[in-house]
Amino acid sequence: MKKENITYQDIYKVIIKTFSEAVRLCSHQPTSLESAEYNELYPVAIAAIYGEFGPTQLEEKYFSKEEVNKLMGKIHVIKDQKIEEKFPEQCLSEVEIITDKGKKYSSGIIAARGIGIFLYMSRS
Repeated sequence: MKKENITYQDIYKVIIKTFSEAVRLCSHQPTSLESAEYNELYPVAIAAIYGEFGPTQLEEKYFSKEEVNKLMGKIHVIKDQKIEEKFPEQCLSEVEIITDKGKKYSSGIIAARGIGIFLYMSRS
């Protein structure tokens, strides 16, 4: 996002294509440390807004922040058959950001390594 000068306010929708077990991860507003840690949407929203996701953002004061919950509502996690076929040997995902101006940015298929992908998206 930094590379393309996109802010979280520019995001219309985020689509995360991944394997079925990741799709099943908790996707509602977290209310505890555990529900924040095992949430697919929360860390993505936090990283998009604050530029990182770490122990500080697991504090309860972040769970009810309006901008976090609003952005979580714009994130959609879907199963991708090609990615599913490579699981569990590989934990893969592809992230697509669509801005409010209709521009699309894609990560391409990537191996799980944390939320850092949000900081280095390439435009397609």
